[in-house]
Amino acid sequence: MKKLLFSEFNQRIKFGDVKYVRNPNTGDNDETFVPDFEIWCKPQKRTANQSYSIYGTDLEGTIVVVIRHDDRVSTKLKAEYKGQTYDIVINNPDETGAYMAYDYLTLRQVKKVG
Repeated sequence: MKKLLFSEFNQRIKFGDVKYVRNPNTGDNDETFVPDFEIWCKPQKRTANQSYSIYGTDLEGTIVVVIRHDDRVSTKLKAEYKGQTYDIVINNPDETGAYMAYDYLTLRQVKKVG
């Protein structure tokens, strides 16, 4: 496995949930991403072969990011990355207990309804 450098983890990703929050201007309850915690991540590019193999599947249009192993992350959470909200489709955690353990997260952008 390729060794990842700390300098590659140069993007912030937030984890939390989408909740209804009262809009002070309108009084309506708007769906808003509410973060619980945030950590550093590294965007992971897919190889051409990996891109071809997911073409036409449910994973088409997803992205992959790498984080240091964190037990708080699960597919029940939402992620906010680069100003967009994502569902965590797949969480591949490294539960070896190794010092340098990384989790690979497959994210799909949440589509707004309406």
